[in-house]
Amino acid sequence: MIITFRLAWWQFDRANEKRVLEQHAQAGLRAEPLTVTTTVGIAPHRSAVVSGQYLPSHEILLDNQVHQRRAGFHVITPLRLAGGDVIAINRGWVAGDVSSRTAVPLPPPTGKVTVRGVLQKDRSDAFTLSEQTENGNVWQNLQLPKYAATTGLPLLTLVLFAQDGDGVLAPAAVRINFKSAQSTAYAWQWLTFCALTLLFYILLGLKRKES
Repeated sequence: MIITFRLAWWQFDRANEKRVLEQHAQAGLRAEPLTVTTTVGIAPHRSAVVSGQYLPSHEILLDNQVHQRRAGFHVITPLRLAGGDVIAINRGWVAGDVSSRTAVPLPPPTGKVTVRGVLQKDRSDAFTLSEQTENGNVWQNLQLPKYAATTGLPLLTLVLFAQDGDGVLAPAAVRINFKSAQSTAYAWQWLTFCALTLLFYILLGLKRKES
């Protein structure tokens, strides 16, 4: 009983921590957009605006992305900021033939551009369909360290999910879900186990008395 009660308490604490993170993330989305020159010290889920020049020669496509029930790709195009650092821009979704792994997104505009969106972590922990996660310019998910090593670009540590601005396609959805409800459900499960343990103890004691 002590063990299951402590586990339930821990899950309730986890749920509360996740709710706080969700509240901070929602506040970041509502805040005035930051003008980004670096992502050091900036938490994910923050509205931001960047200006610079696209580097289309290093553009990649993220496979198996669904938009309005259609399969396609997310287009990742690096953008060089005025200071020389580079930020990966998720320009949005484009339709593509998953079986042939081909898509032709609209090329980004040349010259100085401005893009507004939301800073997010990469999706290096996303589910992969095979051990071969890259096939040319088609990747299964975005791992910024690997992307930086492959391109040789000084990439910042967050990705900008573009919502509007120059070169933006169908914007990729920004999801904030720290799964606080899941932790709460686990907590109630442990409390149920705790109550069942007590019930079994009482029933076993009554049975012994009867015998």
